[in-house]
Amino acid sequence: GVEGKLDTIVQYPDVVVPFVHTVGLNLSNGKMVINVSEIIDIASLNISLVAFANETNSQNNIRLSGAIVYLEDSNLVTIILTESQRVKAIESSGTPGGDNNAIFATIEKGAFQDYGRNFVGLNANLVVLEIPDTELPRLLNASVDEL
Repeated sequence: GVEGKLDTIVQYPDVVVPFVHTVGLNLSNGKMVINVSEIIDIASLNISLVAFANETNSQNNIRLSGAIVYLEDSNLVTIILTESQRVKAIESSGTPGGDNNAIFATIEKGAFQDYGRNFVGLNANLVVLEIPDTELPRLLNASVDEL
């Protein structure tokens, strides 16, 4: 600006609602990554509003309550499914061990928000990018009962 004159800073509120670009799921380790349009305040995540299903508009959604969430503010929301959720995902997937139909994710309105306090809107019937379960089972321990 001109010497002696103060420049004015104009701020505009963030009114852009975040949306989900993609959802990926590694069926070997149960790691789900949700790619969002902007950085999310991870403390706002309500995991019970995130689910997957075997068909669009399904009433048989598998809620992700109990899954582990990586606590990192990012545009990538990382969730580790429980073992039972991972098994249900494999059974519902289009990969070996599944039913040959894709998994669909639903991120319900209010599941998380950005730093401008804008909640994500409803993102339903998102086709999940499935990475097949290719890890072989490992024997962790065994015992023998004597007769």
